Amino acid sequence: MNANTYVDRPNDKGTALDRERQLATLLEDDDVLCAHVYDDSGYSEFLFHGSPENIANFIGARPMVHQIVLTDRQERPVLWTIGYFIDRCPDKVLLEKVKKSLIPIQMCEAEAQPIYSPSMGEVVAYLMRPTTGGEDK
Repeated sequence: MNANTYVDRPNDKGTALDRERQLATLLEDDDVLCAHVYDDSGYSEFLFHGSPENIANFIGARPMVHQIVLTDRQERPVLWTIGYFIDRCPDKVLLEKVKKSLIPIQMCEAEAQPIYSPSMGEVVAYLMRPTTGGEDK
């Protein structure tokens, strides 16, 4: 796991504070991806650090999706899936790196590892939270 891999650990002490720190760090990261996920429940969005390993683990953890579209901060498409199989990825170097981690997950030779991927609802709640002290008014 590299230094830019954010892991969701829901049972840690101080979970709320840890999640807040992880979210703040994630939002400052230049390499954030937005995952637009379409499944039987409808549509949802998540943010996560866009390392090839994180992309593979995010996709691999969702074998029942209909489609995932990953976009960068400017909403430019980075990768599309049909189900949890990659359909399109214009960046062929990224594609090869993602496949290196994703194919073993798809072949049941490895398990998808948890990554920190807050929903857009969590992100909005974090950004809209009341803040105290030390800020200019």
